[in-house]
Amino acid sequence: SVRTDIPKPKVGSVANSMNYGNEPDALQLLRPPKSVELGVNEEHYMQLRPKEDVRALMADASVPMSDDEFERVWEMATGADGEGPERACLDTFMRARQHVLTQTLQVPVPF
Repeated sequence: SVRTDIPKPKVGSVANSMNYGNEPDALQLLRPPKSVELGVNEEHYMQLRPKEDVRALMADASVPMSDDEFERVWEMATGADGEGPERACLDTFMRARQHVLTQTLQVPVPF
């Protein structure tokens, strides 16, 4: 089980078998995401970032978004993170974007 009642030590040790929730699961070990090869780990996605940093990351990743869509997603992400309107994490932003996309895409029934 994951321990959330005690803080994670700053320096890890192979002698400590306690699971702090920061270790990869079996799927991540067998099929690591492409971002791992680039040195990007889960903590990078969870880091709170200002709006302009997230906007620049979306542009650099060639994620197509209009300004209105970005603002709508940003508002949803900052509300979900609960850190105020100035900062949101990339993971929450992408989840909010997925939510907006599923609401706006109307897929016709195939029959």
